[in-house]
Amino acid sequence: EQAIALDSEYALPRSALGARFATLGVYGMQPAHEVMPLVRRASQEALSIDPSLPEAQANLGLVAGLYDYDWKEAGRLFQLATAREPVPPQARQWYSLHLVALGRAEEAIEEAGRALQEDPLNLSSRAVLVMCLHTAGRDEEAAAEAHRTLEFDESQYTAWSLLSFIETSRGKLAEARAFAEKACSLAPWTKLLRGLFAGLLMRAGETSRASDVLAILGDGRTYRDPLGFIFYHLILGQVEEAADWVEKAIEQRDTAIYFLRFPVGAPLRSSARWPALARMMNLPVGVS
Repeated sequence: EQAIALDSEYALPRSALGARFATLGVYGMQPAHEVMPLVRRASQEALSIDPSLPEAQANLGLVAGLYDYDWKEAGRLFQLATAREPVPPQARQWYSLHLVALGRAEEAIEEAGRALQEDPLNLSSRAVLVMCLHTAGRDEEAAAEAHRTLEFDESQYTAWSLLSFIETSRGKLAEARAFAEKACSLAPWTKLLRGLFAGLLMRAGETSRASDVLAILGDGRTYRDPLGFIFYHLILGQVEEAADWVEKAIEQRDTAIYFLRFPVGAPLRSSARWPALARMMNLPVGVS
């Protein structure tokens, strides 16, 4: 904001402001309905100054896909954002999330890998790569990258949380529970992790503790609460209940809906409820 005030014709700070709002939505810190319109406005202002700014194009691609569910427009914008080298790592990160949401995990891995190659110390890029690898079922590689992230910074809660998902898919629930607990201790505000951790505790028979952990989600009305309940029920094999919460997450336009592509979401994606849910998100019904 200070940079914009100093030079109103400098496009990049406006795009950076849009990316900041996008991050708040993606990480569940503020409701998508509040921040995504701000992403759109700041990025459009940046493009009015520099029509070819890739950072702003990628921001708008994120909005078009994960918020508007206009996947065709999102694809067009990401093609523009990645058409010329060098491509900003943030643009590749947003594009990777878009590709994961569409079930195109291998393409997402390629984009996330390029982002990390161009900026090897960017731990956000590494976390996105871990997520993409896990989505593709390449858990050995995903776990190795997650542990590499922790070698840089042991406080990276995203790495701990992704390790929990990875070990859950491997059936190593004790390890998954320990990783989820570590992630929650580092980021107690994360609703998704609370749901995952509560489900793992319930599977272990720690019902009282699971209830305490789940209590932070309340009645599920606050932004990202539904996503927490989705994974709580998926961990317990309760697909119908999870599907009910997916509908609520869609109403909130939860920008992290791409987490449904994780292996733990496979029973949901193969259920009788998925076609209707896919249509609500404008996804091709045949794409599971």
